[in-house]
Amino acid sequence: MKTTLEHIPSNVVNLVSNIKNKILEKRGDINVEYIILFGSLSKGKITRDVYTGYRSDIDILILTKYTKEADKEKPF
Repeated sequence: MKTTLEHIPSNVVNLVSNIKNKILEKRGDINVEYIILFGSLSKGKITRDVYTGYRSDIDILILTKYTKEADKEKPF
């Protein structure tokens, strides 16, 4: 498992960083433990098909520490 984003183009790193910042900004009282990037983008295998218009998506897993307070909020 890679633990850095060095193998990913800088424009994608900036996008992922912005997403991470938005998640942390909007989390409220939810204790975010990890934000994990996975899938093809995390491996640096970014697909952009000019014929079909298909582009790689961004797969993100957010792990939180469960608390009774978080359960009360039910943010989703």
